[in-house]
Amino acid sequence: MSMQSKNSTNILSNNPCIFKTGSILPITHNISFKNLILLLSSSNNSRLCKSTWTRSRYSRKAFTLMEVIVVAGCLMVVMIPLFKILQGGTRGSLSGIMQVETAMEAERILKQVHSDLKNACFETGDGAIQINLWSMIKESGTAREPTYVFSFFPVHANVKDIVVETPNGFSHRFVNRVTYKVLSDPHSKIGYKLVREEKFHPRLGGTIESRVLSEKLNFFQIQPIEIQTTKGRNQYFFQVTLQLIDSYTSVPTGFSTNISRSSGIVMADFTDIVYPEFWKSLWNQEFIGRNWHSGIEGPP
Repeated sequence: MSMQSKNSTNILSNNPCIFKTGSILPITHNISFKNLILLLSSSNNSRLCKSTWTRSRYSRKAFTLMEVIVVAGCLMVVMIPLFKILQGGTRGSLSGIMQVETAMEAERILKQVHSDLKNACFETGDGAIQINLWSMIKESGTAREPTYVFSFFPVHANVKDIVVETPNGFSHRFVNRVTYKVLSDPHSKIGYKLVREEKFHPRLGGTIESRVLSEKLNFFQIQPIEIQTTKGRNQYFFQVTLQLIDSYTSVPTGFSTNISRSSGIVMADFTDIVYPEFWKSLWNQEFIGRNWHSGIEGPP
């Protein structure tokens, strides 16, 4: 027996089986050393190819950094415009809701001011008074924080409580006094609030009621207006100007001194014309006698 046959016999005795392409083949016949080397080489190549294919298959489950960056960039290109659209829609919706709420609040304020001015009157007292529209209302304070005071017939009171006849012939009319004040509020993001204060005549209760009409005020004014006509008889009335403001964003305190309609800010301007009934009767029926028996008395 040659040397190659002896080596092959030793290899076969130490390796009762060999692997080829993943299968086990028992050695049941003689094989030359050269063929054995070729067979083992073929088996090793098969294992190497299988291992390489396995690593390649599992490596496909991961992502590279470049792939992650590309995907993130694509998402940003899509999501940023979408976010802008949603943000604009939300702001538009909030702005619409705030405009409706501001309009309703202004309507309530103007309705209250209109009712008070419609029933405004003079307090005659014991002395002579000057009959004109400018003396019917007293204005004080500053342009930003004015105060208006005037008397008016209380529409919520009973007529028998307002007009009381006495045995001596006196029949005074008892009226209340109302005050509109614009006050700054350091705790409010707007900076101003409108307060209505009503002082009752002692015969009508004698109390003082105060309530805040709005905390969104930016401007409020009651101004007597005179219109000259061609017929030589002028017309007079009160003009009420109201400006409310609100915001769904953070606004610095005191910004209303230099306000602009910027993003997130809702401003609403309102005006009203009021012609007092008491002044109308005086102006259009000037020859009707009025004496001290029918004076108008307000609270002290």
